[in-house]
Amino acid sequence: MMKKDFYELVIELLDEPVEDENNRIKFTERSIELIHQIADICKESSLANKGKERIETYARGKSAGDVYCDMLYKTVAAPTNMHMVSTVKLLIPVIDEKLKEKNL
Repeated sequence: MMKKDFYELVIELLDEPVEDENNRIKFTERSIELIHQIADICKESSLANKGKERIETYARGKSAGDVYCDMLYKTVAAPTNMHMVSTVKLLIPVIDEKLKEKNL
């Protein structure tokens, strides 16, 4: 099987259901797996390391679901494709770390 690229993985993640019956974020096993895979790709990017301190400050006190919702909002509101991709590359590793903190 050919390895999926960043964009294919993100599209697959966005197709995964993430809401429970109370309209709260509840990640499926597959969405968690995709987040881990995408985060591994993002961590290879220099972008992920540039604003690390600012990103850590931003994420403090937020859940993985909060960051995911914010990522979706920022992606939709992004003025350019570059901003959309950068948002995902910056925030997926944060979501990944928050999921790992909960052993997911």
